[in-house]
Amino acid sequence: MPTRTRTPPPFGQRLAALRSQRYWTQDMLADQSGLSRGIIQALEQGVRANPCLATVLRLAKALNVTLDELIHLDDLGALAVAADALPEAG
Repeated sequence: MPTRTRTPPPFGQRLAALRSQRYWTQDMLADQSGLSRGIIQALEQGVRANPCLATVLRLAKALNVTLDELIHLDDLGALAVAADALPEAG
């Protein structure tokens, strides 16, 4: 039987789960992070799937979690391997 690799949840799904664990609304997270509720909503719905580092840092600080906890860095090792396989630009 083949082994299945667990794929990390999309960033927005993870963000919503961490927010919900704290019983926060999107407005509360927006206030704590200094981001707009619209940005929080777009991230959670996957409309904005790749937030910039500054946004991720603000969210991690507001939620009092590490970057690893927020984006599952341990689960992204396969991406690094895939990126190494890409041809170099030049």
